[in-house]
Amino acid sequence: MGDNNKEPSISEESHKKRSEAAKNRPPAQDTTKKKMSESRSGEKHYLFGKHRSEERCKKISEGRIGKYCGKENPFFGKHYSPATCEKIRKNQLGKTPWNKGKKGLQPFTEATSRRLTKQAGSPPAKAGG
Repeated sequence: MGDNNKEPSISEESHKKRSEAAKNRPPAQDTTKKKMSESRSGEKHYLFGKHRSEERCKKISEGRIGKYCGKENPFFGKHYSPATCEKIRKNQLGKTPWNKGKKGLQPFTEATSRRLTKQAGSPPAKAGG
């Protein structure tokens, strides 16, 4: 049972006892949930300040190719009900769209322009043109 876990293996009986105890435990209160969240956020998070290498990013990207496309997408062939559409609409009312006031391509920073040129092999398109 504990092959991939850092915990030592426990017997099946102990596992069942823990499982039953967890089922009977009352749900955590909002204040407790907030404390738990804060204890693992920002600088306290185990990945804070760490970055993925280029090789790792490419490996993740290649692994995702073809996933969630067409029939592989869990929402493929499904549609929102009118009630769900109404809930989404009401939730979005009064919110400003992310692209409100933006027209066409935005000017690139020098760093972004160099990165895009390096990736594409040609200069990026000019803003507003």
